Amino acid sequence: MSSTDPSIAADVAEAGAAASWAAKSAVAASAYVALASQSSKDAASSASAATSAVANAASAVDAVNAALASLNSRWLGSHSTPPTVDGNSDPLQAGAEYQDTSQTPPVLMIYSGTAWQPTDGSTSAASQSATLSATQAAASAAAAATSATQAAASASSMSGSVSSSETFSQSASDSAVLAQAWASQAAGTVDGTSFSATYYATQAKNYSQAAAASSVSSASSAVTALNSANGASSSATAAAASATAAASALTSINAVALKYLIAIDLQGTLTAGEVVRHKVAIAMTLPAGLAGTVADAKTAAAAICTLTLYKVSGGTSTAIGTLTWAANAKTPTIAFATAVSFAAGDVLEMTPGTADAKLADIALTFVGQI
Repeated sequence: MSSTDPSIAADVAEAGAAASWAAKSAVAASAYVALASQSSKDAASSASAATSAVANAASAVDAVNAALASLNSRWLGSHSTPPTVDGNSDPLQAGAEYQDTSQTPPVLMIYSGTAWQPTDGSTSAASQSATLSATQAAASAAAAATSATQAAASASSMSGSVSSSETFSQSASDSAVLAQAWASQAAGTVDGTSFSATYYATQAKNYSQAAAASSVSSASSAVTALNSANGASSSATAAAASATAAASALTSINAVALKYLIAIDLQGTLTAGEVVRHKVAIAMTLPAGLAGTVADAKTAAAAICTLTLYKVSGGTSTAIGTLTWAANAKTPTIAFATAVSFAAGDVLEMTPGTADAKLADIALTFVGQI
């Protein structure tokens, strides 16, 4: 009767137990590998979306900065002394505006191209609107730039996590193959290395768990990058909208501020040959049809009365239009065929062709464009 060497029996028993445990660990390792692989794919997909969002945010920030540069050349904010350069430190442009805080209440000033000129009070609300919108635009642009930077940093972190996840996934897969190879036998070597099946199974499990953890980290980083990038896009969009609002407010200001007003009050009646003169302070243009101009008499004309308008430049007088009151009319008919430009120093003259005994107390406001 033969007997079995106790040491051999113990080795066989240990190998069998290790093989069984390795087989279970190999199955678990395969599951971890599958999870890691899917997580890596999810992370890669999020990474692609985040990268696109970051690029969009960067483009939006560039657009906002360009809009703000344009805005800074037109709206210079509040100052107690007249600015000599615009908000970009460039030479002043005609139409640039600022709020003069040295006066009480503050007065909106506009640059004619050669000098700062005050505007009338009707622009104050538009001025405040432009100031607020410009401030909001600058704040939104700064927020957009910050978010874009955060998005780029998150995207960089995410890229490293995705790479790590892929590395761990491959290691887990390799270890799982070795674990399965060892689980199929109780002795010998696998891959030329004489380690126990338990060792390889443990390695497979460890690598698989690391792969799963790295994949989760990668996916989380990708989501963070995507959220940050989306935040940058939203902030940049808000900045662009605010900059547009500021530009719109400035356009509203220009609609009023860039006007040249000539207010004339003719008390009593006009006599034949009487001349009323206004010397133009800065270059301006009276539009065709004298759009925006208003005229009215307190006492209506008895008969047709015409007031002829002249431009006097360099000693030369040129008829440019007429204001005609019909009999019993207080408001004249305007005839002004084309726009007429005046240089600083030119004179606008008005004179009646014939006197009217009743037409009296005429109020005129001509509206020119600077």
